Amino acid sequence: MGLALDSFEDIFSFLRKHPKVILLAFTFSILSTLFSSMLAQSIKTLDLVSISILVALGIILFFVSLIVAGVYQITVYQAVKKGEVEIMKAVQNSFGIFFKILLTSLLTFLIFGVPVFFVFLLALLLLKSSLIIFIVILVIVLCILFILFYVSLRLFLTFPILVIENKDPIESIKSSWKITKDNSISILAFLLLLGLIIGVISFPFSILKVVFEILKIDQISLIFEVIISTISGALLGPAAAIYYFNLKKSKI
Repeated sequence: MGLALDSFEDIFSFLRKHPKVILLAFTFSILSTLFSSMLAQSIKTLDLVSISILVALGIILFFVSLIVAGVYQITVYQAVKKGEVEIMKAVQNSFGIFFKILLTSLLTFLIFGVPVFFVFLLALLLLKSSLIIFIVILVIVLCILFILFYVSLRLFLTFPILVIENKDPIESIKSSWKITKDNSISILAFLLLLGLIIGVISFPFSILKVVFEILKIDQISLIFEVIISTISGALLGPAAAIYYFNLKKSKI
């Protein structure tokens, strides 16, 4: 629990020393929010004949989001490692390791996506099953979800290892699995603390966002969406890297 608390406190210390990270999170939040809004508006104007355009927009959104997230995370991870926010170097490095990030994203998608799809199929069976079969399938689904949750904790450090240590995707996954041994509870506590503080800080803005959505004042609603995204991005951005370095120190 000490490691979780130390890492949690270090996030705020890091942001105080590097306010540029908050500004960077704000900038990328604006870009992602505007891009998502434009995509949503485009989808509304599409008909079934234009489904290929929708697919193309989705692919573009995926790659743009991946690059934006990569630039932001590399910048933050390097700042955690070196104590300096170097955006241009992060941009250069993001293109250098883009395929590593893409491959790692695909691998993690397969690790979690295939079991989730299986769970979805089992959930469909629940709708048409007898009581006994319902209970059996429900137990299987819960077991699979628990295993996936545990695996997600063990792979929490995959991306910081990929970026900071410059390892390949498979080695990053293996290293994360190895270094997080006996630390699953600590990681869970750390993420719960982080999620709690993000929820508390974001709550009033979330309420205002919903209010303006109900009033159909989309422009104001988007402003609060950017604020919420900035809060989440600024706090989550350095989280894994800070925990990774603290965990390495604790094992020395």
